[in-house]
Amino acid sequence: MNRWFGLIMALLCSVTLSLLWRSDIGEGQALLIEMIRAPRVVTALLVGMALAVSGTLLQAYTRNDLADPGLLGINAGASLAVVLMLALVPEALGLYWAPSLAAFAGAAAIALLTRKLATRDGRTDPITLVLTGVALSLGASALTLFAAQLSDAELYNQAAEWLAGSLAGAHWQQVGILLPVLPLCLLVWFLASAINLLQLSEEASIGLGLPLQRFRLGLLLLATALAALAVSVAGAIAFVGLLIPHLARMLFGANLVRQLPAAMLMGGTTLVLADFLARTLLFPLEVPVGLLLILFGAPYFIVILLRRA
Repeated sequence: MNRWFGLIMALLCSVTLSLLWRSDIGEGQALLIEMIRAPRVVTALLVGMALAVSGTLLQAYTRNDLADPGLLGINAGASLAVVLMLALVPEALGLYWAPSLAAFAGAAAIALLTRKLATRDGRTDPITLVLTGVALSLGASALTLFAAQLSDAELYNQAAEWLAGSLAGAHWQQVGILLPVLPLCLLVWFLASAINLLQLSEEASIGLGLPLQRFRLGLLLLATALAALAVSVAGAIAFVGLLIPHLARMLFGANLVRQLPAAMLMGGTTLVLADFLARTLLFPLEVPVGLLLILFGAPYFIVILLRRA
């Protein structure tokens, strides 16, 4: 109970700090909070939740604690699809859901291709899945920059921003795009007991009545949808989907009934705080939040690799 209370208080404090930092409440400052800071904080909260739950799902799906939307190529596939849409059909950017639909199509294509290439005789090897995802992610990222270079400078800058991950310029319309994150996270939580069965052997899961192949495919698409929504708004933000499931598992145990809501709260809190640091550390300059998370996340990733070795 103390851990849950501490987690909720950390979330509330991070949101309050991010909203009110260097703000003397007056008419002008109230407008600043309402129109600029508030949508940015809510966007960071929802993106962090989406990436954390997506990473938790992928680690359960693969039974591999190195899996996350970035390593499996989902983020890169979503970014590539959005940049191609901007390059080929720039007027589609004015359509409310166009970037999200393009991101989901690209992310799903990479995710399903990764799954197909890593599957042999009906079985998916977790290590092969991660290695295949890394290779496809690198290829998709290269194609993203190549497609942007063939277009104008503005599109190239947008592509670079997507690959770095940024919440600059977040607005209430983007919050509307992210609203499906909440029902998708609740659906995943509703399925948590069944997802726990994936930690057993395939024979045991099937023996307990789980339609394994269809269930795993559904989980992969759910994780892809959550990551695609995040990428379509904030770009390819790395390491949230890798680190937060680890921390949630350490603090709240491996039972996904507890781990999933913890990951939601921790993911949202982490990205709100990271975005606050990104815009205040070098003020008035702003560091892309994705780059900041890489600086903190890369050493932890190395620690995970050394522990596995």
